[in-house]
Amino acid sequence: MNEEDYWAGFINATACFTFLIFNNSIYPHFSITLSGNNLEILFRLKKFLGFGNICLTSNGAGIYYTDKLDNALRIIKMVEGKLIGSKSEDLSQWRKGCYYLLKHRELFRRGKNKLNNEVREFILSLRPNRLGKKMKNNERLIEDFKYFTKTICVPYSLK
Repeated sequence: MNEEDYWAGFINATACFTFLIFNNSIYPHFSITLSGNNLEILFRLKKFLGFGNICLTSNGAGIYYTDKLDNALRIIKMVEGKLIGSKSEDLSQWRKGCYYLLKHRELFRRGKNKLNNEVREFILSLRPNRLGKKMKNNERLIEDFKYFTKTICVPYSLK
């Protein structure tokens, strides 16, 4: 097994693919949360991917995350066809949203990532059977983002 396959298996078991909508901007959000005793794994993942951030929550858990479209597309390319079960379905929906954002990227650049209703509705329509339970509407997405930003204490690095 090569290193890329190893990380694809790890992502299949632990990753979360979603979108954050905040202040009329949208971000493809990829994250992995592990307990504090496993922070080294997050740093190894970050080193392998070559991008992303790691933060500590107030309860000591570590979160690896990236909210950049270019990084999301690189993750998709790396794991596509390697995930199984519901995670494969999650990736498929996330991929649709990311490529939709890529298609509309110029609109975002001109408008400083301003969302129009068409893009917002498309993203919110993804996976209503799963995302709908967790994120029923834009307000819920904003609340999730506020919770995410509150739980993060500080950017973290190994010394």
